[in-house]
Parts: sequence; C-alpha cells; structure tokens
Amino acid sequence: MPRVVRSDDSALLMTECPGTPWWEVREQVDAELHGRLRAEVGRGAAALHRVTGPGFGYPQFGLAATWAEAFQTMVDALAGDADRFGVDVPAARLAKAVDAGRERLAAVAAPALVHFDLWPGNILLHDGRVGGIIDGERAFWGDPLAELASLGLFEDVERDTAFASGYREAGGSLEFTPDTRWRLAAYQAYLYLIMLVEGAPRGYGGPDREATCAWVGGRLRAALDVVGG
Repeated sequence: MPRVVRSDDSALLMTECPGTPWWEVREQVDAELHGRLRAEVGRGAAALHRVTGPGFGYPQFGLAATWAEAFQTMVDALAGDADRFGVDVPAARLAKAVDAGRERLAAVAAPALVHFDLWPGNILLHDGRVGGIIDGERAFWGDPLAELASLGLFEDVERDTAFASGYREAGGSLEFTPDTRWRLAAYQAYLYLIMLVEGAPRGYGGPDREATCAWVGGRLRAALDVVGG
C-alpha cells in the first residue's frame, strides 16, 4: 500500500504504487494468472487484518466499544445520507435487520483494519503481480469478514478457492457458517447501499449509471433477503 510521506492540514503526500487497475486489464488476465493474483490478494488481506485498532468503526463517528454498536452507527448514518440526498433505497430495512442481529455481530471481538473497497479497480497489477492496493477512503476498524463484500463484488467468494487459500496460508481465518453468511450479507447490503446513495452527491448519471443501479439493486434485494431486512 502507499506510504504516507507527509501529512498536515494543507497536504497529503504519498508514495506511488506501480501498476494498472486490474479492472482495466481484466481481459488480459488468463485463468492461471487470475488464480495466482487472487491468492496474492488473499495473503495481502490477511496481513491487513492483523493490524488492529483501539475501537470499532469509523474514527470520524467516534470509535465504539463493540462492533455491533459501530456497525449500527454506520448503517444509520448511511440511512441519514439517503434521506438527505433524496435517494429512495431500503436503508431503514437494513438498519432494522442489523439491530435485530446484534448477537451475531457480537462474535467479532477484535477491531481489524478493513479496507472495504478491494474490487479490481483498486488493485494495481504490475509485471504479473499485485503492485499496489489503493483508495482506502472506506477503511474502518471492524469485522475482517466485511472485506469479502468488495472482494466478492464480481465473484462468488465461497467458490474463490485461490483467495481463500492465500488468506488462510497467511494466517487468516475464513469459515462459512449460517452466522458468518448472515454477517457477510449484512456487509454486502451496506456496500450496495453505499453504491446507490453515493451517486447523488457525486453527480453520477446516464445509461451506465442506470445499468449499475439495476445490477446493484438486484444484489441488494438478495442480501436483504438473507439478513431478513
């Protein structure tokens, strides 16, 4: 990941990571290379999740003592954004489901560093390897399982054996049970809601935006069905 060289009230200077976003060169990545890269991303994610923080959530919200409290705050804030920008999404349904599922979230004991935007557009490829991971604006302290929401944006994470192999090889714990599937669906719904709401303040529009919203909307409904929202 980029290193911070200097940071103050007026500027942020970081090192440059080599490479091109995976999404832009995806057609050049064959099956064999794809597997090697996913395993490398798995090892990198496991290393990231070994970094732990002093509390849960986004620092700008104030860190919470439990992951259940922090995630509820994150979802409620997103619902507030949807109202503020006039975006008609079922954020309140997710908030209700998360409140009802606090016992499942209580299983998360340590606040791991979660990037939460590891889709192929933020993974740089260089000379057949991962050259860098960028765009950490959504990073928070929380459940490492949440990382799979963006990592599985275009993949079935339960069938992504290469990623799982690399993740476990580097010390990560990954197990799919009814409780972890519920938590993952909650994080997926949260990410899909972000993708729908952020278009308003960012001014997204046009046919591509309409297609994205239709695709994301379908995935959001499926995730809400799992969490009971």
